[in-house]
Parts: sequence; C-alpha cells; structure tokens
Amino acid sequence: METSSESPNKASEFLQELNRIIEAQRDMLEQQQRRIEELELQVAQLCADNASLQEQHRRHMATCRLQGTHPGGHLGGHPGGHTSLHASLRAVSDTAMSDV
Repeated sequence: METSSESPNKASEFLQELNRIIEAQRDMLEQQQRRIEELELQVAQLCADNASLQEQHRRHMATCRLQGTHPGGHLGGHPGGHTSLHASLRAVSDTAMSDV
C-alpha cells in the first residue's frame, strides 16, 4: 500500500512527464510550421517561374507564327534543332503544370 507521501510524488512525476510531452509536441509543431512556410515559398516561386516560362513559350510560338515557321518542321528557315526546342519547351511547361 502506498504511503500518503508517495501519491503526491507520483502525481508530480506524472505532471512533469506530461509537461515534457507537451513541450516536445510544441517544438514539433513549430518545426512543421517552419517547413510549411518554406514549402509555401517554394510553391510560390515555382508558380512564378512557371508563369514566366509559359509567357516565354507563348511569345516564342507567336514569333514562329509571324516568321512562318511551324513547331513541327523547319518552314521559314529555322535551323535544325528547332523541333526539339519546341518539344523541350512543351515538356518543361507540362512538367511545371503537373507539379503545381
């Protein structure tokens, strides 16, 4: 049987352990909040980068149309590699869109 002094000691130990757990949970929440903020900044930067790339692609395609070129061929005198440029721009655009 417990003595009357053991019961308050156990209660005190229990409360100290609960306080340690609570503090650990607070620390973990703070770390997670910082990580969420970092990730939100990365997402915002990626969205801005994606918008810029899409605008560059749009301008490039408009220029190709004005010059009489076609993304699938070499009309209008674009040197070799132009088709692969368009393919890579589409791939970058598609990849950026799927990441968001």
